[in-house]
Amino acid sequence: MNDSTVRSELARLPLLAGADAAQIDRVAGWSRLSQFAAGELLLRRGEPADELHVVTDGQVALSIHAPGRGDLILETLGRHDVVGVSWAVPPHRWGLDARAVDEVSALTIDGVQLRKVTEGDDPLGPVVLQGVVRLLGDRLHATRHRLVDLYDSERHS
Repeated sequence: MNDSTVRSELARLPLLAGADAAQIDRVAGWSRLSQFAAGELLLRRGEPADELHVVTDGQVALSIHAPGRGDLILETLGRHDVVGVSWAVPPHRWGLDARAVDEVSALTIDGVQLRKVTEGDDPLGPVVLQGVVRLLGDRLHATRHRLVDLYDSERHS
């Protein structure tokens, strides 16, 4: 992935909707390409949350451990999806595990740098915060739908 591809991936990212070219260039400087083998953890619950991943190829399963039931997959993310928002929310520790379902390529962004711009009066701060709110809202909406589906399936079994 070359620099122009990185910038193009970042520009289409809802997390950075409204960012200008100079702001996209700044975030590109905090980004790197990462590869994960099938089954490899991208994020581990409880560990420090200091980066995020934008999936460019492959799928990532978000899961949580449920006592007596094992690991439950809450959501599967794919191309252009953001894996990890805990970098933006204190105490900045991952709340879920994220595991590569298959081979995954991702753009990894330094969440500490993004967090710094949101904590000051940097013009990029509100752009990032609005993107985080949109992302969390989308995840909450999707989770509600999955809970309704789960409730209906358990009621009918």
